[in-house]
Amino acid sequence: MNNKTLFSKDNQYLKAYFNYLLKYKGLLGLGFILIPLISFFHIVQPALVKHGIDQNILRKDLDGLLMTSLIFGSCILLEFICKSLQGFLFQYIGQKTVAEIRRDLFKHILNLSSKYFDNTPIGSVTTRLTTDIEALNDSFASGLVTLLGDLLTLIGILSMMLIDRKSTRLNS
Repeated sequence: MNNKTLFSKDNQYLKAYFNYLLKYKGLLGLGFILIPLISFFHIVQPALVKHGIDQNILRKDLDGLLMTSLIFGSCILLEFICKSLQGFLFQYIGQKTVAEIRRDLFKHILNLSSKYFDNTPIGSVTTRLTTDIEALNDSFASGLVTLLGDLLTLIGILSMMLIDRKSTRLNS
């Protein structure tokens, strides 16, 4: 089997997997909406610390420092809540999807001829039904989401650096 055939098969598998995921598009949408929120709450924290030091501590503004501290604490709490909700949503979607795929594959296996089982080692069928499907779930639940979140965080950090050129020494 050549690489082109393998790539074509992989594309078919991914399309089938995304069809299972689309059954949960509302929850998926909510999970993906949480990604920029998490990045925002994460990125704003250092800016609040800078504001607290430069505007409140150096000017001895204790009321302002209290307000900045409350906003900072709120950002930490909101980031935690969003991350927890997102993790729960994606794990829930992943587990439901894996259960549906396994159910459908089990139905498919029950309809296979006995000749298939004579020619195929039972260990390879079992491995496909457990390990491979679980790896697919893990790659969605952590890999793709983490990649998108990290990308947005990086963009946000670079934006903050460009906004505050004096502190980052990016001025010419």
